[in-house]
Parts: sequence; C-alpha cells; structure tokens
Amino acid sequence: MRPMLATPGPIPHGQDWTYEVKWDGMRILAAISGGVARLTSRNGGNKTAAFPELAGLGGLGGDVLLDGEVVALDDAGVPDFERLTDRMGVTSRATAAALANRIPVTYVIFDLLALDGVSLVDRPYRQRRELLASLSMPEGPWVVPETFADPDALLAATQRQGLEGVVAKRWSSAYQPGVRSPDWVKHSHRSSTDAVVVGWRGTRGQIASLALAQPRPGGGFDYRGTAGSGLSAAKGRVLLQQLEALPAGSPAAVAGLEPQEADRLKAFRWVQPAATVEIRHLGLTRGGRFRQPVVERVRPDLPARANQPDPPTAGRAVRVAVAGRTLRISHLDKVLYPATGTTKAQVIEYYTVVAPHLLGSAADRPITRRRWPDGVAQQSFFEKNLPAWAPEWIRRVEIPTSDGSTTFPVLGRDDLAGLVWLAAHAALELHTPQWRVDDAGAMLAPDRLVIDLDPGAPADLADCARVAVLVRDALAAHGFTATAVLSGSKGLHLYAHLAGGPRLPAHPDSDAVTGFVHTLADDLASQNPDDVVAVMAKSRRSGRVFLDWSQNRAAKTTLAPWSLRGTAEPFAAVPVSWDEVESGELRQLQLAEAMSRVSGG
Repeated sequence: MRPMLATPGPIPHGQDWTYEVKWDGMRILAAISGGVARLTSRNGGNKTAAFPELAGLGGLGGDVLLDGEVVALDDAGVPDFERLTDRMGVTSRATAAALANRIPVTYVIFDLLALDGVSLVDRPYRQRRELLASLSMPEGPWVVPETFADPDALLAATQRQGLEGVVAKRWSSAYQPGVRSPDWVKHSHRSSTDAVVVGWRGTRGQIASLALAQPRPGGGFDYRGTAGSGLSAAKGRVLLQQLEALPAGSPAAVAGLEPQEADRLKAFRWVQPAATVEIRHLGLTRGGRFRQPVVERVRPDLPARANQPDPPTAGRAVRVAVAGRTLRISHLDKVLYPATGTTKAQVIEYYTVVAPHLLGSAADRPITRRRWPDGVAQQSFFEKNLPAWAPEWIRRVEIPTSDGSTTFPVLGRDDLAGLVWLAAHAALELHTPQWRVDDAGAMLAPDRLVIDLDPGAPADLADCARVAVLVRDALAAHGFTATAVLSGSKGLHLYAHLAGGPRLPAHPDSDAVTGFVHTLADDLASQNPDDVVAVMAKSRRSGRVFLDWSQNRAAKTTLAPWSLRGTAEPFAAVPVSWDEVESGELRQLQLAEAMSRVSGG
C-alpha cells in the first residue's frame, strides 16, 4: 500500500477539520504481524533494517498497519532532515545499529489503517484516530502526536518553534492510498519545490553543481538550470552515492535546454533522472529557470516521478494485447486534460482499472460516445454510429430511429478490449440508455430508472445531496432502493432497479417509467417549492435543484456510472454511499480518486 498524500495549499477552517504538526521526516508504513514489524517507505522500499530501534513495534501484537513519519530530532527537539538522510539508505544491520546510537529516530504515528487484520481505510479519519489512541503501545521511540482545533494558533506556534508546517485533515475523510487528496491539506513555512537531478559536476569526490529539471505534465522533463548553493558536505555525500550508481543520461532527456546552455554544461556528467532534491528559490525566470536556487535537502526517499519520461515510441502507434485482442493505439502521450496534464495513456489506464464496475452497469446497452480527439480544451462531438473502420470483433446492434436506424457499439460484461478501444479513440464520455438489448439485438424493457439532480446556481452539490435524500425516501415509499452516483459535473444521478411497484407494472416500458418518475418529481417539487423544481425551463431553476425525469425516455441516455467527464479536469461519475451523501461534505471526484476506490483505497 502507498500512503495517502496531502495537497499543498492554504489551511482550511471549519469544524470538520483537525490540525497536526507537519513533521520533517521520512514517511513510513509499519505493518505488524506475528510480533514482527516491517517498515515500508513511501515508494514501497523495505526500510526495516535501516531503523532497528523500531523493531519493538512488534510488541503491539496482532495484525496492525500504522502510518507515520520517522524523524531525527536535533538538540532542541526539532526534526532535522539532513541528519536523517544519513540513515535512510542503510541496509547493513551493523551500520544501522551503530547509527541508531549516534542519530536516534522517533516514529511519529498519526494514522491506523488496519487493526486485527481488518482494513480501516474506508472509516472516517476521526474513527481511525480514536482507535489509534486506544491502542496499548509498548515502550519505545514512537509517539502518537496531539491534534489541534485552532489552525491559526498552530501555524503561529510551529513557525515560532522552527517546525516545518501544519497539515489539515478532514475528520470525515477515508484513507486514499497513493492519492494526493484535498481531504488532507499541507502548508509549509518554507517556500521550496522538488527538482530532479539530470546532471552533476564535481571533483575529488565532492559535488560542485547540479543540473536540474522538473517533470512536465505530458511526459518527460523541463530543464530548470543549475544549482550549487546549499550543497554541504553531508548533502553531497548522500547525493553522490545516488548519482554514481545511476546509468548515464543525456541532455536530450530534458526539454528546453538551449544550445548555449548545453555548451556551458560540457563538464557535467549526465545521469538518468532518478534522484530528487528540494530546492528553495525565488520563482522561475521567463526562460523557465530557477531564480537564485539553493539546495535545501536531498530526498533519497522520493522518486524522480512515479512515471518516468515517455519512451521514444510514445507518440507513434503501438500494438498492445488486451484481453486476447491486439489493438493498435497511437499518441499515448497526447494530453487530453491540459489542466492536469492527463494523457491518453492515463485515460486508458483509468478505464482498464474501473472496467469491471463500468461494464457491470453498461453491458448490453447501446453506447453513445462523446469524443475529444484533441483534448478537452478543443472541440468535441457526439458519436452514435460505430465507424466502418472499427474492429470487426466489436459487437454492433442496429437500433431504429426516427430517421432510419443507427448502428451502436455494445460491450459485454467482460469486454475490456472494446472499452480500451473506445478510450484509445478519446471517447471520454460514455452515455447509455436505461434499457438493454438481448442476444439478437432487440430492445428489452428498461431495467432501471434514473433521476438527474441538476443544481441551478447558486444552488450547488450540497443542495443536491439534501434533495437526493428526499428523492431516495420518496422512491423507498414506492418500494425502490436508490443508488447515488456523482455526475462528474455539478450534481448527482440517482438510479433504482425496476422490479415493479405500486404504480408500475412488472415489466414497464419506457413511457410508463418516464410517467412515474415525472409524477414523483412533480410531487417533490410541490412539497418542497423552495428547493426543488421539476420543469425544464432554466428560468425556474435558480437556487433550486432540477429533477430531470426525462432521461428515462427510450431515446435518451445518461452518462454511464464510472465514465469520465470531458470537463477541464478529469472528473468521473463515481458511485457514493448514502453516508457520504448525508455527510454534507460531498464533492466531485477525479480520475485518481476513482481508481483508488476501485482498488480498495
């Protein structure tokens, strides 16, 4: 499991937030099983040998998973990251034992992810902290830190005491492994950023200067200039061990390196971008170089980037095997969401991860696609007919329409290859009706109903959530169980499986379902006129939530659950629990968060 990460930003205020000291150390997950503690770094590396004094955590007994930060304190009790770097890469038990006497560490434990073998990642943070506080901890160099209610006082105190900063955590938030979540927000008193070392110059075993770069959204790295200030002997020693072990690199690995700059860097040894340093600087120049950079810290605990630069073939067509099919996919490095740098490859990865869930609801339904071939910042178009050049193995059904017929693609429950083919052609949005087709391609009766909750400004998602509870209860009164799905845009979609009911036949047609939902929406609007509207006129929606009943018509479609949206950022139509809806903290979720939920995060 990878740890959940905090989003940099201003510290939020509110009763649903708690505040903690931001520790200047190394993130460590401690898994205790059978009386043995195994320590894992943020990147998945085994750090058990590096910190032998933490072996006593095994005294907790049972199966427990802890999250925290290993810190090395100076004489004033303030974390000193540079002292800690001497211990991070140690693999020899003898060396680690000697260093433990000279540079002791403390494990600051702030989260409990599993207890007695039961995962707690879906529990709210408040409950995880309460369970953590209730543990009977053995004696040792570890501590469960205090949480605070006043963010401003904590910010002032941490700055006064020379601590790194503050982290705000939403009490109601689940733990999202590997996700940089807005439910955790960090503020550092230092103004710094991470950079990747792509080259270095030095003599007699010492580093004089570094050539630096940063990962670019679409893949690869942007050159950011050189830095030599701040390279103490201790920092240089740790960094040199990393750099000398790296394969040779090339100036061609970075974008934006001017010819005259390359001439000045002839004495540098170029390495593959895999070592990270933290740089304090005064912003970027117009040419994209760090202004007055200082090497603040060496970060052997961080990778250059989760995804290394794209291979030379990334822009060309490649053949890939997917679920027994061979697909030809081009421009995997094309950025489809410029705001986040999300590429076609990442979109395909998303649809691959969520496929079992998406296909479970979309299988055997004709699919209307909305495509953005050049990314969401450019023109999109709806596509119903399956192109003639589509692979012959994609199932097709011909559906009668008012002006003839349309040949739609239809995917099966295990049709991963078909889903990947759609994603590879920038079909970001997948829209489906509320009915399926049989093996012969004939339309079946609808098997579900849907209500689209669309807020009219200044109403928002929180208002949709309140109204969703009213709709849920109204459906329940008629014998239907509603499921809530984030729309990926502004509101919510509510679905319910059809199995007859007091006002519906056993196998209703689309007109009967539409009439039932329309009446239900009208009743709710009349009972809650200040909050709900059931008419389509936009002039009537201001400040209220529109219950769109019309998507139950046979010719209408709704964004499929788990489909992406063609919004500026890659939001997705993610199912949510009623506890989340009722929490008052509902928000639209992006691609990475959706994948985390599917993978158990």
